[in-house]
Amino acid sequence: MPAWAFFAWAVVNSTELEPTASRESIMNNAALTATRRTLGQAALKWLRALADTDPERFAEFVAYNALELRSAATQGIDAENVELAEVVLA
Repeated sequence: MPAWAFFAWAVVNSTELEPTASRESIMNNAALTATRRTLGQAALKWLRALADTDPERFAEFVAYNALELRSAATQGIDAENVELAEVVLA
């Protein structure tokens, strides 16, 4: 998961992601970057859907995680952070 998606967990079955020699982590390469980006987009899609379909629950989620979400949304200027900011700071 991208660093900002601290609230989500994922199990990924992939032949493209390579473990490190110790097998305790995944090598930081293009496949990992693409996987993080895809998972980040899925998390953003979920946040947008929650905001649209259940605004009360979305507001509770944002209130509970406000500090972390605002911090994550304002770090960096890449497209994901901008989208996250649009969703949680709106």
